[in-house]
Amino acid sequence: MTTMTTMTLSTETTAILKNFASINQSIWFKAGTQIRTRSQSREVYAFADLKEQIPTDFAVYDLPRLLNVCGLFSEQPEFKFGTMDNGVLIGNGKSSVRYIFSDPIIVPDYCVRPEEYDKNPKMPVVISTFNLKHEQLGRIIKAASVLNSPNISITSDGTSVKLIAHDKKNSLCDKFELELDGATTDKPFNVELKLETLRLIPGDYMVDVGEKIAVRFTNQTTPVTYFICAQIAV
Repeated sequence: MTTMTTMTLSTETTAILKNFASINQSIWFKAGTQIRTRSQSREVYAFADLKEQIPTDFAVYDLPRLLNVCGLFSEQPEFKFGTMDNGVLIGNGKSSVRYIFSDPIIVPDYCVRPEEYDKNPKMPVVISTFNLKHEQLGRIIKAASVLNSPNISITSDGTSVKLIAHDKKNSLCDKFELELDGATTDKPFNVELKLETLRLIPGDYMVDVGEKIAVRFTNQTTPVTYFICAQIAV
């Protein structure tokens, strides 16, 4: 006989899921307290530790739709696992939705599958670590949007660190530069990120720049980490 397990998503977990849905609309959930996602381009890999215990493995092809189902209720609904063979009962009070899990066949191969959850991305040797404040992240992303800049560079002359919003394919483009107060390094570097890959939950971040062109963003308040592929800037 299947044991029924009840789970209610916290506000923090709901925010994480909304963010992950912007990276990849599909997701595999694995039994435990962690969720992972990967973009279709495989340029972004993210994982988060949850306050909730997920009781079973299941796939969701359309995560935004699942979040919209949760939005049908005036309060955060309960997820009742074990009430049906291939789904979960979502609801509270007198209202509920019988939500069917997705067939694994339709979930894209680039999604992080349960058997991959124990395989963390390998971070190259870190050549620079600095703090990126919420306000700084917001300013550079806003500037890139205003200037229609598809790229953001993280660059250092060996002392200070700057973020630059620009178009790497257009040497005559408008540029926005932001020097990061308190961010120092003893190694010069210049890496490019695509603006579209910086879909991060708002907050302060510890940023690690790897020598083999990977950048890790670790949120300092929400337990979520992003690994983003970068390119050498020329």
